[in-house]
Amino acid sequence: VETLKGAAKDDAAARERFLDLMEHEAQRMIRLVADLLSLSKVEVNERLRPSGTADIPSIVQRVATTLAEQATQEQKTIRLIKPDQIAPVPGNDDELTQVFQNLIEMPSSTVHRAPTSRSRSRRGIRWPGSADQLYPSRCAAN
Repeated sequence: VETLKGAAKDDAAARERFLDLMEHEAQRMIRLVADLLSLSKVEVNERLRPSGTADIPSIVQRVATTLAEQATQEQKTIRLIKPDQIAPVPGNDDELTQVFQNLIEMPSSTVHRAPTSRSRSRRGIRWPGSADQLYPSRCAAN
């Protein structure tokens, strides 16, 4: 508000740039808050054993397809490296969709170059990197 009342008061171009910047930042904050709320929901249910199974490759492909347009607009690329086989895992499809959306979307909004990662294996499942590799400071407390 101070910018609009002061420096950009009589400068339409500066006012427009400022408002565009504020809109972009507001949208980014909305996405971050939504991510935190969805992760909180997952954490609430983390002690409950899932009753169904989830097809991880299908979930990741769906999420990548959904986020492809946003990535293109941000001049970024989502590249999936799929292992030959991944067995279905116990889990809730909706919750895992949100988890993978966060894992794909967050690096897109917080890093300027593609992070490199090494494959990790958990119970015979190959995971391309992990959240703690991408976000060591965020995962240290967990």
